[in-house]
Amino acid sequence: MAFRTHDVWLVNFPFSDLNTTRARPAVVVRSDIYHQSVNELKKL
Repeated sequence: MAFRTHDVWLVNFPFSDLNTTRARPAVVVRSDIYHQSVNELKKL
């Protein structure tokens, strides 16, 4: 699965108690060129 600049993904962010999460939108802000050379993002 490819991540592109400005993609919006739903990511599970934890509450401060770390026991529950809520899906929130997150935006990919790194460049497509950087993404081609470094694979830091992983699908959960």
